[in-house]
Amino acid sequence: MSDTADNGSISTDGYGRLSRNVWGKIDQARLLNQVDSIILDIDGVVIDVAGSFRVAISQTVQLYLTRFAGFAGSEILVTPSESQLFKLAGGYNNDWDLSSAAVMFYLAQAELLKTSETHVLRREGMTLEDFTAAAGRAGGGMHGAMAVLFPLLSKEQRGRIEKLYDRGKLETLFQEIYGGVDYCERLYGHVPTFNKRKGLLNDERIMIDPALLEPWLPKVGILTGRTEEEARLGLERAGLLDMIPWERVAYDSGLAPEMRKPRPGALVKLARALNAKVTLYIGDVLDDLLVVKNANLVLDATSVFVSAIIVSPLRRADTTLFKREGADIVSLNVNDAIKAV
Repeated sequence: MSDTADNGSISTDGYGRLSRNVWGKIDQARLLNQVDSIILDIDGVVIDVAGSFRVAISQTVQLYLTRFAGFAGSEILVTPSESQLFKLAGGYNNDWDLSSAAVMFYLAQAELLKTSETHVLRREGMTLEDFTAAAGRAGGGMHGAMAVLFPLLSKEQRGRIEKLYDRGKLETLFQEIYGGVDYCERLYGHVPTFNKRKGLLNDERIMIDPALLEPWLPKVGILTGRTEEEARLGLERAGLLDMIPWERVAYDSGLAPEMRKPRPGALVKLARALNAKVTLYIGDVLDDLLVVKNANLVLDATSVFVSAIIVSPLRRADTTLFKREGADIVSLNVNDAIKAV
């Protein structure tokens, strides 16, 4: 491993170049060379979901609040790129949780600011940046969101918000936007009634070269926050469904809550099934880094875990954040990350 930074000088952040788009922790060089198995996330690693799940989050929040909560105006409340604020806060690996937290944030803002005008809600009161940062410090996820919002609200305000919030309706709306008329029934078991267009999943782009995984077989697994059918369809479209045995795929809807990222149970179990000694887990958000850190604290784990975080070139500045958080590898490309070990 090189110990030089981009400008050719000695690295001051503890990272060196593994290749043009890949940085690795210098003090982990020996361990990186011992990796014998790979476990991958799907979203942001196998598949680019910037045009699907991230857009679905934005549209779900907007439509829920304007159609079902009576908000007025056309100002976008959460842009697709702003969903990254939640991902970086941690605890929002599940996009339904993320959408729910965003909806609750704006329902609370509407109560505090005494307005449902979208342009006012975007410009006044707490910012999304401040909210997600505070929610992250409170533990992330819906628990973190409620820990930030509910102390600001009176009992009457909380009651009004709870009447406007319907998790089931929000999930259904998200499913219809993502799956559309072509995939909603296969993925979620119901024909869409609101969205009569093709699903946003048609805008997904495959990021990984399956041939790069062949030398690692059979020690390759999947750990994803997708549901079973979302995972199956994603791997099918990526050309990995026949390559990776289904028993080596751990998906959110098949896991108990205490096994889901960033909790380490599923990752440790997969590594055991792979008979792995040193496992590289490749993800793209803070929960993916945390699940590796947590797995390395499990006393009866049979593998040591190494983290690789894929950062989109469009948000290259996040490489600094993930280096600061201690990712073992930070890469702008999943294929380059695989080649680096």
